[in-house]
Amino acid sequence: MTQALIKASAKLSHEEIEDGFVAMQQLLGYYFAEQNMRLFNRPHKSNIAYHSPNRRGWRVLEDINRIVGKPEQHSIRLIIWQLFSSFLQLQVDFQLNSDTRPILIIEDPETRLHPIMLSVAWRLLNLFSLQRINSTNSGELLSQVPLENICRLVRNSNQVVAYRLKTNRLSLEDMRRLSFHIRINRPSALFARCWLLVEGETEIWLMNELARQCNYHFESEGVKVIEFAQCGLKPLLKFANSMGIEWHTLVDGDNAGKQYADSAIAYAERVNDTPRDRLTIITCIRYGAFSLP
Repeated sequence: MTQALIKASAKLSHEEIEDGFVAMQQLLGYYFAEQNMRLFNRPHKSNIAYHSPNRRGWRVLEDINRIVGKPEQHSIRLIIWQLFSSFLQLQVDFQLNSDTRPILIIEDPETRLHPIMLSVAWRLLNLFSLQRINSTNSGELLSQVPLENICRLVRNSNQVVAYRLKTNRLSLEDMRRLSFHIRINRPSALFARCWLLVEGETEIWLMNELARQCNYHFESEGVKVIEFAQCGLKPLLKFANSMGIEWHTLVDGDNAGKQYADSAIAYAERVNDTPRDRLTIITCIRYGAFSLP
């Protein structure tokens, strides 16, 4: 049936797809049993479960069953089965060591998968002792990957440069803030060419609108406006420098802004740039109030 899937997947009937799913579940059940999980069969042939304190593996399969059990999900069933069949095609001509961890290379899985199915497939892959190299343009997928596992590729005029986070330079608190502020809330910022770092929400609205009025489109230019008050400026500057992301900081002229400016100047010097290249200070103009007689 796996060969039929590879050669003529469009010709497979609904019954054949269902049979393939039952076989896939049985094979996964065997894999989980090898991981010291206790299995037992439910009366219905399409439901297999295990009884174990660690139910992480079966929760993934339950998610798959729930999603593909909906009407008119033929294409989604086919995609999951194609993903699983790729494991069945792996063959080697020599005996592997018991500690060997095969490398699975996946290119842009988001092009064929709905974001929900992408999450289910990623959780399924996490169950296996595999090394994975995955290229993606999906913020949805990046939001599920720890920051220290992300490698950012930047294409320059004559070469492609790889950047990776240097976790030994960041504290646990910095990692927590960055994971929430960037990976969870703004994963698309990891694809930006440059970050425009501003203090709060008001500046985000102003900068985007002023750019539009000047006929600049930040999204098309690869510029992401990010407020830093909640996360703190220093963790964002450390991260941007480690990942090869250009940045510019916009601060107010008040006391808090001066402290932010000092941080921006210090990190500009680390990359051998002048403050003018990395910092803009907005001068505050105060008007006196008066009343007419």
